[in-house]
Amino acid sequence: MVNKKDTINISKKNLIIISIILAVVIIGIILYSQNPSIFKQDKVVATVNGESIKQSSIDSIKEYALSQDKQITDEQAIEQAISQELLKQKAEDEGYSITLEETETELSSQISQTGTTLEELKATLKSEGSSYEEAIVSYQSKLEIEKYLNETLKIPKIDESEAKAFYDENKEGLGGDKAPKYEDMKDQITSYLTLVEQQKEIAKIIVDLKSEAKIEYK
Repeated sequence: MVNKKDTINISKKNLIIISIILAVVIIGIILYSQNPSIFKQDKVVATVNGESIKQSSIDSIKEYALSQDKQITDEQAIEQAISQELLKQKAEDEGYSITLEETETELSSQISQTGTTLEELKATLKSEGSSYEEAIVSYQSKLEIEKYLNETLKIPKIDESEAKAFYDENKEGLGGDKAPKYEDMKDQITSYLTLVEQQKEIAKIIVDLKSEAKIEYK
């Protein structure tokens, strides 16, 4: 059951299923190409089961947050990076793999939506002294996390009564008497409520992984 406090402007078109973490990926790579200076620092800020979390990753997460009109602290960004690393390690341990060819195909499809080609991205990274190989390996890891989550998460079924209750409770914020009809928003509401439940499940997974991991803060 979704908490009544979980509200959102559900009229937006960017309601997507799963990606508590993965939304950072494309933006992160574009930031990497457009502003490589944020990746120059390589101070280790934490380790997760022996794997390093570097300041560059923290800077990337914070830059992405700012692009979404949100501001987060270094501590919050570090926790996000640790969560990413834990999920990455879990996906690898469970054998969820994506080939480099599949990774490039997906990356090409995603960046084409920004009007950029894969070759243009490679050229930009090269001209700025950045590594395409590192970028593609990083993206590959994110796709493996996505595959792991998609195939292991239990997708909750949102009851019609729950979706209708959410609409009724948030109708005023949707325009009151001028709000779209429930029937016109039912799919969006169901997608949003499903996303909320999935995020809760991912949070539970991360809590369990943290309890078993060796995490050191530098």
